[in-house]
Amino acid sequence: MVDGYALLGHVFENVSVAGVMDCYHTCQPNCRCISFNFLTTVNQDNCQLNSENKHLRPGALVQKEGSQYYDLDIKYDFE
Repeated sequence: MVDGYALLGHVFENVSVAGVMDCYHTCQPNCRCISFNFLTTVNQDNCQLNSENKHLRPGALVQKEGSQYYDLDIKYDFE
């Protein structure tokens, strides 16, 4: 988690959730979601799902008060 930062320009969906774990559980099953921003100062549209992450787009991670940035740790499994 990167406190006080958000990934800008790569949000594909805004969702209203009760907390950061709900945001994670919204992102995790979505194949497009590889990171998310959680906005701590608002109650609506406080979960922003990103199609990119700070490793692919380092210039898009910018300081933003009231935001928390999270990378999704993706493990691919084939059977």
